[in-house]
Amino acid sequence: MSHVAEKVKKALTGGEAEDRATSRIEDVTSKVPSTTFLGLALGALGIGVACQVTGRKSLGNFIAQLAPTILIMGLYNKTVKQHGH
Repeated sequence: MSHVAEKVKKALTGGEAEDRATSRIEDVTSKVPSTTFLGLALGALGIGVACQVTGRKSLGNFIAQLAPTILIMGLYNKTVKQHGH
């Protein structure tokens, strides 16, 4: 098998090892409680609504749109915890 084909096979089957940076980030974030992400998302929604009410609609939209991103980060965090990475 050629060198390129071996690399492609490893990449597709997950044979490539994670780099050090990813492992360190996952080690640190796995210590963060899952409720932290939920609290941050709810806080972003609350701040977004407050900005909307005070007339800063663009800022309110921007901050409120951070909530789904924060929730996805929480899901990733929980997945990493459950699978022991």
